[in-house]
Amino acid sequence: METGSRMTAIVMTGHGDVEQAKEAFHAHAVGLPGKPIDQAKLIIAIEKAFVRQTYAQDEEIQLAEFDHLLARLTTRLPAGERYRHTTR
Repeated sequence: METGSRMTAIVMTGHGDVEQAKEAFHAHAVGLPGKPIDQAKLIIAIEKAFVRQTYAQDEEIQLAEFDHLLARLTTRLPAGERYRHTTR
């Protein structure tokens, strides 16, 4: 499993082991349903995944807005430099 992706995914497998379960949770899995699939638990996992995806998208939008505002900032002179320029 690769971490760092902003894509939310739900993975189900009938061949998981303890090591894969640990990897899944380290990669921020919202759940690891066992067999047989419990529909209620699966729906909860899907809802959590949607919430997580929404937060990730909101965060991405906020970071883009921050980057835009940061790029618009002008270079500031150090206080001593600023003083010398205003007294001449």
